[in-house]
Amino acid sequence: MKRIKALFLDRDGVLNKAIIIKKKPYSPRLISQIVVSNELKKILSVAKNEYFLIGITNQPDVGDKIISRQKGIKINNKVKKYYKLDELYSCYHIRNANCICRKPKIGLVLKAKKKYKINLKQSFVIGDRWSDMELGKKLNCKTIFIDYKYKEKKPKYFNFKVNKPEEIIKYV
Repeated sequence: MKRIKALFLDRDGVLNKAIIIKKKPYSPRLISQIVVSNELKKILSVAKNEYFLIGITNQPDVGDKIISRQKGIKINNKVKKYYKLDELYSCYHIRNANCICRKPKIGLVLKAKKKYKINLKQSFVIGDRWSDMELGKKLNCKTIFIDYKYKEKKPKYFNFKVNKPEEIIKYV
C-alpha cells in the first residue's frame, strides 16, 4: 500500500519527554536527558505501514546559542533513529524569528508535503502545545493535543485530546 498521509509529531513532549520546570516544558539539552517511550515506538512502527512519520520541532535553544547546532542535530538524530522516523525537521531560529519554519508557521510541513507527496487532509499533527494545534489547523490536518496541563497558553483548537503520547492509538 502506498502511503499518502503522515503523522507530524512534535519532538519534546511527544517523541521524547520534555523537561518540566515549574509546570513549563523545556527541551532536553543533553543526549542523556532524552527519555523515549517503548510503547509509543510500537505504536509508530505499526502506524508506519499507513503513515509517513515526520518529526517537527522548534529548537530555539540553538538560535539562542544555549546549545550548539551540532548538539541539536545529535539529539534529533537519536530521536529519529529510535522511532525510525522518515524525517525530523527542525527550526533552529530564535523564538522571535519571523521565519517560515517556526511553528505554528507551516514551512517545515510544506517541505515534507512536497518531498513525500502527502495528503494533509488525511494527516495528523500531534503535539503538546498551542503552536502544534495552530499548525494543524492552518494545514487542515486533524490534530491530537497531548494535555500535560502546562502553565502556559492553551490551544483554542484541536480535534482530539489525550493525556499521554501512547493514547494517540485511539485515533490513528
